[in-house]
Amino acid sequence: MKGRYLAEITREVFDDLETNKYSYSEPRISIYGRSPHEFKKLGEWYYDHNLASNNVRWLIQIPRLYQVWKKANMVHDFGEMIDNIFQPLFEVTVNPSSDYKLAAFLEQVVAFDCVDDESKLEPVEHPEHLVVPEAWDGPDNPPYSYWMYVFLFCVCVCVCVFAVRRFFLLLLSLINLFVSLSIS
Repeated sequence: MKGRYLAEITREVFDDLETNKYSYSEPRISIYGRSPHEFKKLGEWYYDHNLASNNVRWLIQIPRLYQVWKKANMVHDFGEMIDNIFQPLFEVTVNPSSDYKLAAFLEQVVAFDCVDDESKLEPVEHPEHLVVPEAWDGPDNPPYSYWMYVFLFCVCVCVCVFAVRRFFLLLLSLINLFVSLSIS
């Protein structure tokens, strides 16, 4: 069914929002990092079920489930999980036509959020004891600070900087085209 019923209910809610002049929504949807195809499926669901709305902006939740996927042999290391989450974003940022459905969805995304049980205390890890994501292949989650800042924050900044740079290059190309047409 590929999420048809959820999409129908979601579209009904969005239609109600659109009839009310000042009603907006920010639904959250999870990307788990267990497969590199999650964002592609999400983009298809969003696009194929016409879930675009001027009254809605999406928020991506990333649950801290590395230890679950590692135990189930769905990922080899933390680096693979990070790649599963962010590689599709880099690819569609470089070439939006490579997955126009995901590109359309990402135009509506306003934030990423890491979700976990905040009531659990974690030991403080000293930076000298931390390793690169590909070397984090044990059964436990990386510390929250490592998870959030070093990788999610840094990777999100890289994607955003890359997207802004791409936008400005496109803008410069359009300006050059306009200037050359006006000179001719």
